[in-house]
Amino acid sequence: GDIVITDNNISSIVSAVHYGRTIFRSIRNFIVFQLTMNLCAVGVSIVGPFVGYETPISVMQMLWINIIIDTLAALAFAGEAPLASYMRELPTRRDEAVLSADMVTKILSLGAYTLLLCIYFLISPKSKELFCASEGDATMLTGFFALFIFSGIIGSLNARTTRVNMFSGLMINPTFIAIMSGVFTLQVLFIYYGGGIFGTVPLNGAQLGYVCLLALTVVPAGRIYALAARKSRFGTAVKHHITAGKELHSNSRATPL
Repeated sequence: GDIVITDNNISSIVSAVHYGRTIFRSIRNFIVFQLTMNLCAVGVSIVGPFVGYETPISVMQMLWINIIIDTLAALAFAGEAPLASYMRELPTRRDEAVLSADMVTKILSLGAYTLLLCIYFLISPKSKELFCASEGDATMLTGFFALFIFSGIIGSLNARTTRVNMFSGLMINPTFIAIMSGVFTLQVLFIYYGGGIFGTVPLNGAQLGYVCLLALTVVPAGRIYALAARKSRFGTAVKHHITAGKELHSNSRATPL
């Protein structure tokens, strides 16, 4: 859409560009999170029957996941503050696609890792020993439900920034903190008190700790991707400056004094 500026003040133009870039980045970050979680959910639904679980996620659990992905996450990402670094970025072309190649790479990389993590949980002998010993599949699937949500919460931190520090700028977005903290709290309540609705059973301390430990592995996975992406961007920038320098040197030699 178009931005209408009602005065001739240059600061108004700067503010419009600044907030426009912030909104565009927030939309892209939300799309990364949404598609990453959807990729994992679809993958689990496809692979689940092949590893012995016809429906790893129930209908009510999927409804809660969709509320997080489509509504709560959108509100969380909408609260991102405009950073000064956005004004040092190159302008975005009017015909540039919202879904960039870097975003696709990030979605596929982190989505694939989260999917593999979920599959590992379902087929791991450690998981089967720890969860199936008490109440069978109900305990196992409760742990899986918790793992999916906890991984998604950490995945939202990976999605909201391209920096190596996943907490960069987090404290100036209290809405994000409040929403994701609320999601975590509700998820714990659903585990212990939501059995009648979500088909869950209470987990003991060892089971919940195991789930949280697995979910935390999303942190190093995201940081490894961020480091690789930064190295790639740096290499691209160096090549761009070298090419530009060669073109400038060629033009200066070709132009007569």
